Amino acid sequence: MIPITQTRTGENGNCVSACLASILELPLQLVPDFAAETDSDDEFFAAVDKWLAGKGLCYRHWPIGGLAPVGWHTIEGISPRGGQHAVVAQNGKPVWDPHPKDGTGRGLVKPRWYGMLEPTARVTDAEENLSKLRKQFREELNQGDYRHSHANNKYGNRKRAYGDYLYAQDRDKFEWDFQEWLKQRRK
Repeated sequence: MIPITQTRTGENGNCVSACLASILELPLQLVPDFAAETDSDDEFFAAVDKWLAGKGLCYRHWPIGGLAPVGWHTIEGISPRGGQHAVVAQNGKPVWDPHPKDGTGRGLVKPRWYGMLEPTARVTDAEENLSKLRKQFREELNQGDYRHSHANNKYGNRKRAYGDYLYAQDRDKFEWDFQEWLKQRRK
């Protein structure tokens, strides 16, 4: 992380651009001025994701209160000046405020969101991998000797293999069993 100071403050300040430049260790001139180029939060984050996609990344943010991210990320919230602001953080703790030292206050008085850069390819690959493993687990359940199949009396007496039944009727149990199955495979 290289500390980069934002060049414009106020309602359309470029603090997020400065945070991204800091985390990615880029000059601020190489990061688009998202606030100046968009009119709404949806457009803003769509523009951020579009730019990051060219780098194989995406920006994910979620409310503070759950697990803090690990590594470099942003924290977004309300600044001492009363507006929206973002700072660079590491492992859930602010480490760099891109706002200039002009005596108007720095940091966040009300943190609201964590923002994390995630690799898009790895996320997609991991989801695809899990999907394949779930399918394999379901097929093993269908072929295994689980002593019974499930009759669906509501729609006649059609029988279903256990894996298909579990997947369709009780996703929580299926996920629990799937996680246990994965643990056994790793041993």
